[in-house]
Amino acid sequence: MENRAIINEIYRTIMKAGIIPLSWGINTFKATWYRGMPTLKFHVNGFMHKGDVAVCLNRGTDLYDIFLFGKNDHVTFMEGIGCEELVSALDSAIETDDPTSKEYGIKVRKFLFETLKEL
Repeated sequence: MENRAIINEIYRTIMKAGIIPLSWGINTFKATWYRGMPTLKFHVNGFMHKGDVAVCLNRGTDLYDIFLFGKNDHVTFMEGIGCEELVSALDSAIETDDPTSKEYGIKVRKFLFETLKEL
């Protein structure tokens, strides 16, 4: 598969999850290479991670590798993620590892209240 097609497929896989990636404050998409792999890089503003994310297709395994770039050059790495698990793996690293938790609900309500107050 051509590199452009691979990166487009990564984008489509993430965005077809509907509202989930939107909850990350996802923006600034960039097609690039990282560690020799075709990569979709984007910026997020989630509750657990704020910063850049790189989703790469490891052609050797035909699985995704995810890199989250944080403060002070800290990089979190997840490897061997299947297509079916890509969005849930990203969501657990960016937004919440338990969307049903009371703590997460409080964070969401606080965020919504502050956002609406600014309008």
